[in-house]
Amino acid sequence: MNAFSQGDIGRGSTPRQPGALFAPGELGHAWTFVMHSVRNRIRLALAVLLGFVALTAAITQALPRSYHVEARIYALPAENAPGAIRATSEQAGGLAQGAAEVVVGQQHLLELVRGHDLIGRWDRSRVPLQRLLDRVRGAQAQDPAARERIMVSLLRKKLTVQVKGPEVTIFFDWPEAQGAYEVVEESSQKLIAARHEAELSPLERRVASLSESAAQAQVRIDDAVAKVEAARKARRKGARSASVRGLQAEGRFRDLPDAGLAALRMQIIASRKAIAAQEDVQRKHLNDLQVLYAEQKATLGPGHATLLETKRKLAAAEREGAQLDVMRAAEQQKLAEYVEQGGKEMELTAEAAAGPVEIKDEDDAVAYARARISMELTGLQQLFAEMGAARATLVEMRAAFDNRYAVVAPAELPESPASPKTLLLLLAALLGGLILAVVASVSAELYGEEEDAQRVPLLANVP
Repeated sequence: MNAFSQGDIGRGSTPRQPGALFAPGELGHAWTFVMHSVRNRIRLALAVLLGFVALTAAITQALPRSYHVEARIYALPAENAPGAIRATSEQAGGLAQGAAEVVVGQQHLLELVRGHDLIGRWDRSRVPLQRLLDRVRGAQAQDPAARERIMVSLLRKKLTVQVKGPEVTIFFDWPEAQGAYEVVEESSQKLIAARHEAELSPLERRVASLSESAAQAQVRIDDAVAKVEAARKARRKGARSASVRGLQAEGRFRDLPDAGLAALRMQIIASRKAIAAQEDVQRKHLNDLQVLYAEQKATLGPGHATLLETKRKLAAAEREGAQLDVMRAAEQQKLAEYVEQGGKEMELTAEAAAGPVEIKDEDDAVAYARARISMELTGLQQLFAEMGAARATLVEMRAAFDNRYAVVAPAELPESPASPKTLLLLLAALLGGLILAVVASVSAELYGEEEDAQRVPLLANVP
């Protein structure tokens, strides 16, 4: 019979006090009994412990793996850029959540599924139990389009984007380490590329558009210049001059212009200069008198002698206009005489040139082409100015973009799965196995004592 029995647990202990859970010495006797049971049933205890740990290890190996990969990106958009959050006293500036979630857009998820064969990798990473469940549900029998939609939905749940100020973090959990790494790496590059498209591409397209417009304007200018040159050559070929100086330039009537016509031309030019000078002097004098008269009228009385004298001078200056009328009439008379003798009024716009110059009456097509050239040149200069400013801005923004967007913590290939945590599960299995081993030992000890008690012969029955 065992050295300890069930009755020995409470033997020798004093009665339990009212309200106490245990009698004095009862816990000590129980601990002694438990240790005795474990020593007595050591093989059973070890078998239960090792069996439980082995079972846990086997279950751990059969559980599906999940690898966690993340990347942190510094993203500080330019002011007033699309998707930018302006910094305030309570909130740091950065990227809006919606702008950062471009990596979980439908198109990008489809590109990930197709570009990295995520459906095939998902199937290959399934553990036997999961594959059995897939066969039961008929998941692998679905058409490719349906499986693609399911995979996109799954990616949208597993691929997470978190924005906190200027820091963007991309999380992804996947049953395969390499696939998780590739998805996070491409998503990081996608985010930076999307910000490049939002902030720099409009300016790049503007520079390209200005360059194309400048090239087209240059082509139009070259065409217009070619047309003017062709028209000029056509007019020179067999064309007759329409003025005296033109005839002289062509070598005809070498005795022209005569001395009288040349003298009359000089008189007309001199008269026009004198009239212009007189008009300028009279205009300034009359303006000064009007200003003086207004000042004196505001400060002096109506009958003041100084005011009356200024008024008289003003009236005299206004009468000087009659002299100009006489000079203009004489100039017009000389002009009529000049035209009757074969001169042209357009020859009176400047002094005679040192050599014979041909006066050309251009047709409307040539005049339009020249006006077109002038307009195109003005537009081309403006295009060059805008293009230079846009290129300078683009260079500055490109340099600043590399400082405002950077991958702070790139994605790394995980060496071990994030779940299940094998070491933690084995430690828990060890602890649970110890508990089960103790329970099994104590149970076996108690059950053994009951069997021994039943095998003892009954010697007498006391009524």
